[in-house]
Amino acid sequence: MGARQWKADPSAQLSRRWGKSSHELGNTSGDGSCPDIWELSNGDVAVIGHRGGTPLVGRGS
Repeated sequence: MGARQWKADPSAQLSRRWGKSSHELGNTSGDGSCPDIWELSNGDVAVIGHRGGTPLVGRGS
């Protein structure tokens, strides 16, 4: 049985933030550059504002 390739669902909406924002924690430069982690309406998770994917390519199972 082959594994199904994951594809982003462009119709998914932001559902809820995971944790507090950097502004709420007082850990921000004030320029909006800190990443946010959100659960999407389809159950996927999105990290917004941080380009960390490229160094991780090929590390997953």
